[in-house]
Amino acid sequence: MSTPERRLNILFLTPWYPTVENVYFGVFVREYAQAVQKFCKVVVLNIGVPDPELATAWSVREETDTRLTAGIPCYRAYFRDREPGSVSLPFRAAGVIQAVAAASKDHGPFDLVHAHVFVSGLFSLVTARGLGVPLVISEHFSIIRRKKLTPFQARLMRGVFRHADAVLPVSQTMQAAIEDYGVQASFRIVPNTVRTDLFYYDPQGASSTDKVRMLAVSSLVELKGIPVLLHALAKLPQPHRWQLDLVGDGPDRDHIKSLADELRLGTHVRFHGSLAKPEVAERIRNADLFVLPSLAETFSVATAEALCAGVPVLATRCGGPEEFVDPQCGMLVPPGDIDALTEGLKSMLGRLDTFDHEAISRTATAKFGHEAVGSTLNSLYHELTGF
Repeated sequence: MSTPERRLNILFLTPWYPTVENVYFGVFVREYAQAVQKFCKVVVLNIGVPDPELATAWSVREETDTRLTAGIPCYRAYFRDREPGSVSLPFRAAGVIQAVAAASKDHGPFDLVHAHVFVSGLFSLVTARGLGVPLVISEHFSIIRRKKLTPFQARLMRGVFRHADAVLPVSQTMQAAIEDYGVQASFRIVPNTVRTDLFYYDPQGASSTDKVRMLAVSSLVELKGIPVLLHALAKLPQPHRWQLDLVGDGPDRDHIKSLADELRLGTHVRFHGSLAKPEVAERIRNADLFVLPSLAETFSVATAEALCAGVPVLATRCGGPEEFVDPQCGMLVPPGDIDALTEGLKSMLGRLDTFDHEAISRTATAKFGHEAVGSTLNSLYHELTGF
């Protein structure tokens, strides 16, 4: 008779995590934690939170807002941040050590440290080595993909990843971008995860009107390619038989709205601003086509969410979607190419009724659901710890 696997105790260490001020900041890290929680115990340590009002160099507090913790114990290491350099690296390290001690006292001992993004690397290495446990690091940071690292950041990434027990890029594209900096590491690709309790196939969700309901979920910044999408939409044959719902906000909102008016798309493009996850999920379930016109991505969680909801996708080959969007669930076009996106829209609008929505959802859920990603991480944790 086989012995049941030990339920491991995992410490997540991350500079990105939802706050009262920004409930979306690092929300994908919390979703990783929720996936892991299906198989392991999880405690989150959010490091480097700036607080200009602190009287001391740092402060450690346990998060008590249940809307932010989502049932996962969370500690935050706050640092005084009145001006650049006001808290030196040794003080920050001391704050992290104190936060780890607080988390360990209440929830330890920990079996493994799972850090997120290389900028937490020195702290995560110190923590893992101090606890005598393995270290894995998930990498999501888009500046790596866009070749925006400073020389110092590149050296830091190379050093940290070389000493980690495993580095987990969210896509093959991200791994290639990391390796382009000369990084040598033990890589395992682990995709972002999707809340399939929200993003699921609803056979009653398809549009019942004579208009095709398209949806884009995106920050309104240049990198997301929304102007390219508007120009492509303006080239579709008349009369308009579609509506685009645009969810998201950002510094380019006014420019994009003006462009929609200039292209005479104003009545066909609806701006909804930022919405809570349940509202985003409802809009995705009610969409006929999800469109991702990004110029560059490391993965694209929104695209995976649409697929889990059984919605066909038209996406660009922007780094990530090309690894999971195929002819059975959608279509890919080059990024930044208005004509190619226009032809893609024509093609998808002409064959929306040929897609098997339930099969799309089933395949995506098997890749990105909490059960799938949590199981992958749990297996890796057991491999590294030997338990």
